[in-house]
Amino acid sequence: MGAIAQTLFKHIWQRGAERHDPARSAHAAFLWADASQRFVTCDDAVFLVASRSARVMTAHLTESLHALHAAIGRNKTDSLLANLATGIWHRDSCTAKPACRSHAL
Repeated sequence: MGAIAQTLFKHIWQRGAERHDPARSAHAAFLWADASQRFVTCDDAVFLVASRSARVMTAHLTESLHALHAAIGRNKTDSLLANLATGIWHRDSCTAKPACRSHAL
């Protein structure tokens, strides 16, 4: 029940953040999603594309690539990671690599 509530809260926050007008306010917003495999949805990649113009930054943290695959599938995971633009991989022992890995740090 908690994961569903958090996912709903994130979705509502994203919709509000997309309406932010940087011309009216210089402030930026930041979405920090720890254990994001529990809250990630197919709409997150779409949000990332739209959120840049609204000055919203996003960080998704997860234990493994497989956790994201299980949550939203491989193709949608690759889309999400490509839209995040920068990937940082620490202590990565996972043998599966995202298609956009060549651009990761």
